[in-house]
Amino acid sequence: MNRAIPAEPAHELPFRTSMEARCESRRSVHSGWGLVLILVFGVVALLSRAEAATPAQTTLTICANQPIPAGYVITALSTTKACGGGLAAWNTMTLRAYAGLKSLTACAPLNVPSGYLITALSTTNACRGGQGALTAANTLTLTAYQGLKSIKVCAPLRNIPAGYIVTAQAATATCKGGQAGLVAWNTMTLTAYAGLASFSACMPLPTAPPGYVITAQTRIPTCSGASGPNAVTLKRL
Repeated sequence: MNRAIPAEPAHELPFRTSMEARCESRRSVHSGWGLVLILVFGVVALLSRAEAATPAQTTLTICANQPIPAGYVITALSTTKACGGGLAAWNTMTLRAYAGLKSLTACAPLNVPSGYLITALSTTNACRGGQGALTAANTLTLTAYQGLKSIKVCAPLRNIPAGYIVTAQAATATCKGGQAGLVAWNTMTLTAYAGLASFSACMPLPTAPPGYVITAQTRIPTCSGASGPNAVTLKRL
């Protein structure tokens, strides 16, 4: 006699499973929106920091006899009714924010901003002249040097930027001459030496740059000097 094998009872899904699925779906949606909000607030914070680090206005016109705000240089001097009294020649300063500019002109004298070098001297009506010690010029051209393989700059130069060395000296019309007793030349060519196997540098050179040694003293036409050696040959270790 054949016995029928009873079928296993079907496993019914409890009603709460569908409810839990809906709750889980909502939690996933909420988590996704939470992540989006975190990303949005993060971007806003970064933009706020960037705005805080950059001057809010490209140009400013302010009265004389007050500190220059950080991130600005003087680009013009004038006399206005708004700034009565003060200096006889001028009482108003026009300022410009220099961050991100490859080059700009500024009135002398000034502390050269970090990352820039003076590449020309001139006399302009915008910078009413003779301020400070620069009697031959009242306007400076500033050039950003980061990333440049070489750059011609006006002498004297208080400090040679790290990674650069003087490879030529000359007298040029762009750098109005004779500053600080430099009667033979007023312009220097700075060269980035990183990666160079060997090169010549103008004297005087107190010490060889890191990773290089002096292998010879020589005389080359691009460096100044009345007689004798005016340059050294440097070789990478």
